[in-house]
Amino acid sequence: MGELRRWSIFQQESGADREYFDAVDRLMRTPKSDILANSHAGHALYALRRFTEASTREIRIYTGNLKQYSERLIDDGLPLYSDPFVLEALKRFLTRSTNCNLNIVLEGELDGDLEGADIHPVIKMVNDLQATGDFRGSFRLSQLSSSYAEELSERQLNQHLMLFDDKFGRIEFDAQQAAAALLFHKNDMIAGFSQFFDAKLADSDKSTELVHCVCNSR
Repeated sequence: MGELRRWSIFQQESGADREYFDAVDRLMRTPKSDILANSHAGHALYALRRFTEASTREIRIYTGNLKQYSERLIDDGLPLYSDPFVLEALKRFLTRSTNCNLNIVLEGELDGDLEGADIHPVIKMVNDLQATGDFRGSFRLSQLSSSYAEELSERQLNQHLMLFDDKFGRIEFDAQQAAAALLFHKNDMIAGFSQFFDAKLADSDKSTELVHCVCNSR
């Protein structure tokens, strides 16, 4: 999968894109904390592919609706959570070990259905793994209560998060503009966001569970 990480993100990859992708790879390899601006959906997709691929224990995602495709004018139609390489990386993660946990919390409605013809690709991938007996980790999808989402917005604490183990992350400050930052080896910062995710966003009193799958051998 590694040699195909960049493939199909852009029909024409610019020099600036190549430099950005190289910077992400370099910062992932370097055991030094750093932050990189991340506002282009294609660059966010690359980070999602790479961070997911590198994860071995815990992936936490707080997002609007697990959007399948970008709807921004600048990159309309770019695959996000329907991207085949993201789905393949998540599949490998959930078949790696019983210690691998994928926890997703939605701020709004899921971009797709929980079952049927329009089932969301991530849920379909999990269902397929269960059907073949290859599912080894755990998967939880929940939706934040509207009242708590409003409270977070009023307190300016509703930043969307993607947290990968204790090493990498993406913090989105403005969902409309996709203004965000990538975190590399920012262990203390990622640990703080992870505690907030577990204690607040994923709390059963503040969110409704939509899907919960756990490997039977755990």
